[in-house]
Amino acid sequence: MVRWLSWISASLCSATLSAQAPLINPLLAMGPLDSTPIGWAFRSQAHYSIRMIPLDSTGAARTMVVESRVGTAETDFASVSQRIAGPGLRGRIVIFRARLRAKGLGPNSSGALWFRADRQAGGYSFFENMGDRPILDSLPNAYRIAAPVGQDTKEIALGFLLNGTGSIWVDSIRFDVYDPAIVSSDPGGNSGAVAYLDSALTLIHTTALNPAGAPWITLRGLALLMAQGARRPEDTYPAIRSVLHALGDRHSMLLSPRPGPLGADPVPDSIHAATARLLSGRIGFVQIDAIAAGDQAQRVRFATSLQASIKKVARQHVCGWIVDLRSNSGGDMWPMLAGIGPILGDGIAGMFVDDSGRRTTWGYSHGASWLGKTVQVRAVTGGNSAPTGRLPVAVLQGPATASSGEAMVLAFSGRAGSRSFGQPSAGLSTANTSFPLIDGATLVVTSGTMADRNGVTYGGVVNPDETVEPLAESDSRGAEPGDPVLAKAVSWIESIGRCSN
Repeated sequence: MVRWLSWISASLCSATLSAQAPLINPLLAMGPLDSTPIGWAFRSQAHYSIRMIPLDSTGAARTMVVESRVGTAETDFASVSQRIAGPGLRGRIVIFRARLRAKGLGPNSSGALWFRADRQAGGYSFFENMGDRPILDSLPNAYRIAAPVGQDTKEIALGFLLNGTGSIWVDSIRFDVYDPAIVSSDPGGNSGAVAYLDSALTLIHTTALNPAGAPWITLRGLALLMAQGARRPEDTYPAIRSVLHALGDRHSMLLSPRPGPLGADPVPDSIHAATARLLSGRIGFVQIDAIAAGDQAQRVRFATSLQASIKKVARQHVCGWIVDLRSNSGGDMWPMLAGIGPILGDGIAGMFVDDSGRRTTWGYSHGASWLGKTVQVRAVTGGNSAPTGRLPVAVLQGPATASSGEAMVLAFSGRAGSRSFGQPSAGLSTANTSFPLIDGATLVVTSGTMADRNGVTYGGVVNPDETVEPLAESDSRGAEPGDPVLAKAVSWIESIGRCSN
């Protein structure tokens, strides 16, 4: 699988790097020391300052310092940015680099590079703000963001962020532009790192949905640039993550290996039980939070416990159910689906749709969740899973409802007697495929979109049937006194159920 890498390396050994893009004042040497450097824009709330410190006696390059003042809150931020016209960069690969360090950060504060490619018709094709790797280190380190520039790019915006309190120190700024057709394919590493990267790229190429539509030659070039100098498999992680981010699905990821000897079974995370309880007025209530991966025994125990809890509440002659998914950020959907199945009812609950349009159904039947023709998790019910699937069900959702949490929302979409309440979901209603890599890392690639039981496809935000704004101070987990989303759901069930009998 390393053949294409070797071929390109031999053919394009004279790699070319384009001239520096027209980034104004990257050395920060132009402008007074006590204000924003020329060519850059400083945006902040009132409690931040910006200043320059010469790197040496010549003053030919400076360090930029952005720092908070007294009165700054942890939720405040400051940004230093610059804009570059996009048409001349279309179809290229760009890498934005700088050296940063952070000082005196508050408990919820951080620094970051950020980069955005704005489309001609509105919106953006690429956005990165280091949300998964914020800068917290007080020692200066080099950071970078690599991105493909789409053919519809109008403008690029880039810069630096200070979130909260403290300060960030920035210098050694660069913005490099590469042509993917002639970029060097030799990462300069050993054959093991090259083979590892090639294996991951092949899986991505043959599996990924790629909603951003980035050409594969561009994505491949992006990976090769980011992997220069790689010696070990883990040295290629930034390259793989850059490609996954550039796909634009917001759901693909590379998970680092768990601690332990190579090849050992991973230590499963705990799966916290979800239970049912009775609200006033004979309405059953179930809250299902995110479920981390566990072994099959844990998955079965979760589903069995939840079904038993539902069965216990159902004996009290409930007139309807509320399923709260507002804090469900995803994870393993199959024990969730098996556990909630008695409320959902038997049959097809949804579908996964790949990029060719092929649909694979999933659902619940006779105590078990299934995908296609394969049972995923079967609860131990003793032949009786307490079916209550004909009662009205109110589903609660919100911005934290993501991934498998959104799948659970869609499981009730189109079901007779179901209605959803709350706010739009996180927008990760896509299907992932996981691949174990040889060093114990896991490559998770978005390979399809979700659809409900009627075949309506999503892939982004799932909107509720009825939008209800929560109280500003309410916990996202809901089900508290004064919770307007819960109150609306209760009112709806009482209007159509037989709760007064």
